[in-house]
Amino acid sequence: MMMAAWKIAPAIAVGCSVVVKPASLTPLSAIVLGEICIEAGVPEGVVNVIPGSGSVVGNYLVEHEKVDKVAFTGSTPIGKDIMARASQTLKRVTLELGGKSPSIVFEDADVDAAVAGSLFGIFYNTGQSCEARSRLYVHEDVYDEFMEKFVAKTKQLKLGNPFEKETHVGAVISQDQMDVIDGYVKSAVADGAQVLTGGKAANLEGYENGYWYELPSSLKQTTA
Repeated sequence: MMMAAWKIAPAIAVGCSVVVKPASLTPLSAIVLGEICIEAGVPEGVVNVIPGSGSVVGNYLVEHEKVDKVAFTGSTPIGKDIMARASQTLKRVTLELGGKSPSIVFEDADVDAAVAGSLFGIFYNTGQSCEARSRLYVHEDVYDEFMEKFVAKTKQLKLGNPFEKETHVGAVISQDQMDVIDGYVKSAVADGAQVLTGGKAANLEGYENGYWYELPSSLKQTTA
């Protein structure tokens, strides 16, 4: 919803209509946002939400001659495909693609604040965010103190239903994403990393059909 709002607000502010094609696995928040726009008095037809697959709905929008601009947040391979398709009609394109964001903790850092920021930076939204800070570079002078506090705080985070106030980390979006996470962990361990917390699938009582990874997971001394 937040990413959709980032794209919708500037467009309607300058007088443009918008067609939002949400991610196939997460359409509901965009639909709710569309309903909010209607309730707020946005004229009919200005903000349109069309769920569907990227290969059908997404490609149609990117290639359609009446669409003047495409803004996309997602993976680098899909971004390349969108740019190629949009070039056929010389559309303006804005791409926010995947990355691997680090947190850097210097020797003069407030360690407690750095720990709190690092926890939020990676475990917010179950780590399913393009700006999630999935790597930590910590100065050797504060490394031991930082890691001790980071691991202790990580172990206190609760995995569970995000509608429950005591929950800190929710489920992963799909089995495919579970497999990706598990593959990263196994690859890191094979390269010499040590698992400090988590590192395997979890089974939550009452939510056996959900996609739960034993988060929060943290590893140290991975290779570059």
